[in-house]
Amino acid sequence: MPEERDVERKLQLDAKLVIFAVALLILSSVCSAFITYLFFTAANPPETVETAAEPEIPEFGPTHDIGIFTVNLAGISGPRYARVGVSLELVDPTLAPLVDARMPQVKDAIISVLSMKSATELADQEGRRQLRAEIAHKLGGILGVGNVQNVFFTEFVFQ
Repeated sequence: MPEERDVERKLQLDAKLVIFAVALLILSSVCSAFITYLFFTAANPPETVETAAEPEIPEFGPTHDIGIFTVNLAGISGPRYARVGVSLELVDPTLAPLVDARMPQVKDAIISVLSMKSATELADQEGRRQLRAEIAHKLGGILGVGNVQNVFFTEFVFQ
């Protein structure tokens, strides 16, 4: 029996030694991985993350309010009247007196372009974008090509 106990003790000691060796192997693997990580991150520092800059707000030219227009729309179905407020973005503030001096021609051009449109043409964003472009083009003949940067609708109602 004493020999049996010696064998059991030796097996228990061997099992403890194996468990200790496996734990030591795991610990050394984790330490070497950590040291490797530190070595490579120190050699190649992470790129600095740029903070998201606030979007640059485009500069607008001076605006000039033209007024509100109520016009009959082309076509016989659906809404027959449109009430549209129009403001112009000019390239230069010195053009405002020219717009005021040519106001009858400006208003006539806007009314003529608006009255040629039907309600279905003006119902979506693409139709309104096209209307802006047509008004700007027509006003280019009155105020000079390129003097009107943009046309804004301050009110847009169908009835």
